Amino acid sequence: MAEVNGSDYALSILGPARHVEWEGDFPADLRAIVEPVFAPLEVLLPTWCQTVILRHSPFLDSTLKIEISVRNRWALIMVGPDWFSHPAAQRENSFIHELCHVLVEPYQWTVARALDAHGPEENSAAHRLLQQVLSDGLEQAVEDMARAFYRVLHP
Repeated sequence: MAEVNGSDYALSILGPARHVEWEGDFPADLRAIVEPVFAPLEVLLPTWCQTVILRHSPFLDSTLKIEISVRNRWALIMVGPDWFSHPAAQRENSFIHELCHVLVEPYQWTVARALDAHGPEENSAAHRLLQQVLSDGLEQAVEDMARAFYRVLHP
C-alpha cells in the first residue's frame, strides 16, 4: 500500500473544499446572526456537496427550507423570518436538521429513481404509497440524526 502524505490523507477523508455562498441580497445584519450558527456546522456536510448557498427568504412560511441537487452537487438553504424568532438552540438544531437532509439525499434520490424506473406505475396508489413511506422514513431518520448530532455537539 502506498504511503499517503498528510494533505492527501486529509483530502481523502474530508473531500475537496466546499464553497459556501451567501446570496448577494442576504442582509448583512441578518447574516451576522446566521453565520455564527451555520459556520461551525459546515463539518456535517458530506463530501459530495460542493456548494452550499444561503438565501434570505423574507416571505418563506417556514423556519428553513432546503433544495438539493445531487447531480449538480449543491444545496440551497433558505432562511425565513421565523428562524430569527426562535431560541438559539432551536435555530442551531434547525440547521443541523437541514444538513442531515443533505447527508441522506443521495440515498433518497437513488431510491426514488429506482422506484420510478422499476416500481409500480407512476401516479398509481401503490407508487404514491411507496413514495410516502420513503419520505416519512427518511424524515424520521433525519430528525433522529439531527438530535444525535446536537447531543454530540453539546455533551
